[in-house]
Amino acid sequence: AHSLALCADGSLAAWGSNNNGQLGNNTIIGSSVPTAVTRTTLGSGEKFTDLATGSSASHVMALAAFHVSSNSTLSGLALSSGSLSPTFAGGTTVYAASVTNATTSVTVTPSVTEANATVKVNGALVTTGTASASIPLVVGNSPITVQVTAQDGITTSTYTVTVTRVSTVSTLSGLALSAGSLSPAFAGGTTVYAASVTNATTSVTVTPSVTEANATVKVNGALVTTGTASASIPLVVGNSPITVQVTAQDGITTSTYTVTVTRVSTVSTLSGLALSAGSLSPAFATGTTTYTTTVTTGMMSVTPTATDSNATVTVNGVSVATGAASASIPLVLGTNPINVQVTAQDGTTKSTYTVNVTRLSTVSTLAGLAISPGTLSPAFATGTTGYMAIMPATATGVSVTPSVTDPTATIKVDGATVASGASSATIPITDTQAIATVVTAQDGSTTTYTLTVAICGFEAWQTRVFIDPADLNNPAVSGELEMPAHDGITNLMKYALALDPMICGTAGLPTVAQQDGYLTLTYRKNKTVTDVTYTVQVADDLTGNAWTPATTVVSQTDQGDHWRVTVRDSVPYAGQARRFMRLQVGK
Repeated sequence: AHSLALCADGSLAAWGSNNNGQLGNNTIIGSSVPTAVTRTTLGSGEKFTDLATGSSASHVMALAAFHVSSNSTLSGLALSSGSLSPTFAGGTTVYAASVTNATTSVTVTPSVTEANATVKVNGALVTTGTASASIPLVVGNSPITVQVTAQDGITTSTYTVTVTRVSTVSTLSGLALSAGSLSPAFAGGTTVYAASVTNATTSVTVTPSVTEANATVKVNGALVTTGTASASIPLVVGNSPITVQVTAQDGITTSTYTVTVTRVSTVSTLSGLALSAGSLSPAFATGTTTYTTTVTTGMMSVTPTATDSNATVTVNGVSVATGAASASIPLVLGTNPINVQVTAQDGTTKSTYTVNVTRLSTVSTLAGLAISPGTLSPAFATGTTGYMAIMPATATGVSVTPSVTDPTATIKVDGATVASGASSATIPITDTQAIATVVTAQDGSTTTYTLTVAICGFEAWQTRVFIDPADLNNPAVSGELEMPAHDGITNLMKYALALDPMICGTAGLPTVAQQDGYLTLTYRKNKTVTDVTYTVQVADDLTGNAWTPATTVVSQTDQGDHWRVTVRDSVPYAGQARRFMRLQVGK
């Protein structure tokens, strides 16, 4: 006996007795296991579809043979958006395509090579030559599988299309420096940063990390792999801007991040230093830190200019903007140190410039002035600079003792230097001689006090007023009782009254007036007179010798070369029939 079996692939298998070749395997050897029935009678693509068995020695087989295709290729493959890469070819099964970010879905149109083949797109049956259902696309890669099954139901081919929906994300997820810290702290939406590094830091690297892996990034124009450090970027002292440009996968969308790295300066010098008064000595130079100047003012300001605009400046401890004037600084007489401190941007490096300002005194006055022998007229006062030095008739010289108001002032008397409070050498004198005492203040300004010598005595007066030697030497002109002006007033009286003997007139003569119920007599008293007596007298009549002295001095005022003296009668004039006053001069 033997058995036959119809296999799923359209072939036959037989086993059992084969003494008559009934197993169909071109032998007469039996087999206990299924063996293939020879197919040589089948054409290409044909298979068995049915069978029947007979007796033990023979069998009858009914065949229905037809051609079945095993072709599982595509003749065409197209997308609704994007282009395949490489260009479609039936034997190429792996493709890529790129679409814009705006393309959120695609359809696939596959065309089979053999009409009896079937095709599925992402597992969904699609009619050859027609578009698949819409396939959603994620941002990035969306793989699409196209599976072709041949007519034989066995042979398959799988085509893969990876569609890339390009990203528009051009942001960073991280940004770091090899030195310094970002300010503000990094955030993807913040694009402007600052960072500060020490002066010793001469370069930095930047490590950018893109948010979307397909984005590209450049640091200062040089391409950098996301998450890795850039090449070393040199830093200048001051600000170094660094740009980080991120380009999204679409090649269009970009974002630029800017980091300004400040390499702090250690420059703590000045490029300029100016004063509101005085001049620097020596002239300003950046490397020179000590200066002097002299001024006369009581206030001044300083204008410092820092070499590095990021440095800070203080003047005597008070902050001052570079290039601006400080507040006014009060100055005492003498030395006033002004300290200008410059602090570099690093906050540590400092330089101090010192200006020693000497405020010079402008005081050129005297606090005291005395002569020996003799007296000054008027009495000394600091603000009075002209005096008469009234000398006794026997004096041949005078010593001057000046005292300065300001101890820094210097004195010269008659051209010779004299210490304050000390007496000058004796200066030979002549009548009307002028002696100058010059006081020089510390600043060089001067005040001159002038002493005009007036030697006392009638003889000295004669020498002063009778200029013509013929008159001086003629007793009929210059004698005490002579009246060369022919006005009835003797030379002695004019000497006593400080009048010019050669001028005729009543000007300067004593006058009588009424004051507060009394008669008064006012007369001139020559300051240089030491050998004449003045007596004011009163009487009730002009007969006899009934004159009595009036001794009540109402006033005595300084008039330069003389005093103006007013004397009052001792008896009120009320009820008096007559009352007379006169001035008597005796020598």
